[in-house]
Amino acid sequence: MGKAAASIGSSGSGAPTFEQIDEAYKTLRDAKLRTAYDNAQWQAANAGIISSDVDLDAMQFDSAAMAFSHACRCGGTYVVSEDELEAGVSVVACDMCSLRIRILYQRG
Repeated sequence: MGKAAASIGSSGSGAPTFEQIDEAYKTLRDAKLRTAYDNAQWQAANAGIISSDVDLDAMQFDSAAMAFSHACRCGGTYVVSEDELEAGVSVVACDMCSLRIRILYQRG
């Protein structure tokens, strides 16, 4: 999700701008963006201890799934899609344990 939708209500006047409303509508309308936003909100609310920082370049890319993955020390996997990265997701939980990693990358 873009910066605009994340900051609705935080403008100087307290009222969202047209651009913020449009960005929020686009996010709600698109299932992938909505899922990425929901995941980002969940992660923010449930942010636990981050076990390590992992550079995106060190992760494996699956072109069929359009997602990056990284092995966890428990044998599980951290997975993040390109859509989630574009939406601003940077903390990912392991699919088998409670560990989390912070993905380091440049947003474009």
